[in-house]
Amino acid sequence: GPEVAASLIVGTFFISLFLILSVASFFYLKRANKLPNVFYRRNKASVLQPSETVSKICP
Repeated sequence: GPEVAASLIVGTFFISLFLILSVASFFYLKRANKLPNVFYRRNKASVLQPSETVSKICP
């Protein structure tokens, strides 16, 4: 019915809004140099060892 369609539209809207906000905040922090240097120093290593990089970023 119309309730299901409305909930689907609202859910999709909130998911896309969350994605846009997270990407925008990430790029803003990157431009403001507020991100830790881990992202810049381990840029090449993150391609080779993603699990190690994640464990270093996330305590």
